[in-house]
Amino acid sequence: MAATSTIIQMLSTTQISNLTTTSLALLSATELSYLTTTQVSFLKTTNIAALNTAQIGGLTVTQLGILSTTQVSVISSAQAGALSSTKIPALTTTIVAALTTTQVSGLKSTQIGALTVTQLGVINTTRIAVLSTTQLTGLKTTQVSGLTTTQVGNLSTTQLVSLSSALIGALTTTEIRTLTTTQMGILSTTQIGVITVTQVGGLTTTQINALSTTQMSGVKSTQLAALSTTQVGILSTTTLGSMSSSQMGGLNTVAMAVLTTTQVRSLT
Repeated sequence: MAATSTIIQMLSTTQISNLTTTSLALLSATELSYLTTTQVSFLKTTNIAALNTAQIGGLTVTQLGILSTTQVSVISSAQAGALSSTKIPALTTTIVAALTTTQVSGLKSTQIGALTVTQLGVINTTRIAVLSTTQLTGLKTTQVSGLTTTQVGNLSTTQLVSLSSALIGALTTTEIRTLTTTQMGILSTTQIGVITVTQVGGLTTTQINALSTTQMSGVKSTQLAALSTTQVGILSTTTLGSMSSSQMGGLNTVAMAVLTTTQVRSLT
């Protein structure tokens, strides 16, 4: 016979603290959800670690919100993956920041997508580094634009090249300027092609020089039109020579005027 919420909530904090993993395993997910926040705070880490995925998944938003970092530290990757994406936003930033690499690697793409911008912002680069390309598919454009420059600058080339066109286009100019030459060098032509004119204006000359002729083939005339005279002035002869006439049509007369004679001779 299932215990009612009244019976469950009659248990003292001492009784909760003294529960064995065997006795706790007898409680259903529904029965566990009856625990008050005070009772939850007295659950030992050994008991938290022993909860099955159904039990951990059945914890309420309120219960999850009061877990201590010590309690969260023993949650396995399988348990972490059992949390409903609707409950993820209930986790405090303190808890999210304390998640281990193992726990982060256990999150599903839908859970990653459920993180608030604030929550995502407190995940350190070590944890960001373990996110798989599958997990990254869950990211939303609002989340990407809220990443810190440190997080963006530490994305691996594998992670970065897996980002969708929509996510690349959502990066802020500040985030774009954070990309290293190595990161810039692995962007696909499709990703290059979706960089907005605003983002183009934020590219440094070093970043532009890091682009290969193959990558430059993905550049649109509208993007070239957004280049500053300083940016145009550093385009290599190899880069210029690889561009089509339709691409070069994006350069206005002011931009064309800054081209050196060597640059002009490289035009095909």
